[in-house]
Amino acid sequence: MGLTQDLINDIDTAFDINGDKQNIEIRNALQAILDSGVANATKKVYKALLSQSGVGAPTATVLENTFDTVPSWTYSEIGGYNVELTGAFADATKVVFTSGIKISDYVIGMEIQDNNNAVINTMDISDQSNYDDALDLTPITIEVYQ
Repeated sequence: MGLTQDLINDIDTAFDINGDKQNIEIRNALQAILDSGVANATKKVYKALLSQSGVGAPTATVLENTFDTVPSWTYSEIGGYNVELTGAFADATKVVFTSGIKISDYVIGMEIQDNNNAVINTMDISDQSNYDDALDLTPITIEVYQ
């Protein structure tokens, strides 16, 4: 449930039980949040467990997908895997990528290519080279705020 005008009014009433506006600052802060639109921001979420081996495309065990389409995964290069998600990456400032890589010698990151595509990269931190076979039920999350 998001912050609504009715909720702000209910909070205001609760703070004003004795007719004393001691907490007007809280009401004003909540009103400012509602007016800014931040409280009503929505997001699309994709959560999956990725696995990959050899030169194959990653396979995804999808845990949650609130996008209107299903992401498509392809192998693009050693340690690089393209994810196509139509329209998801139009504004890079509203995209959040997180992962929980399970192997301590590797890192994973995402680079947005265009409005519809991003590349997930896995890298060996010892020599900073891209590396296949690092994804083994690795949890990833892509969030896009609107």
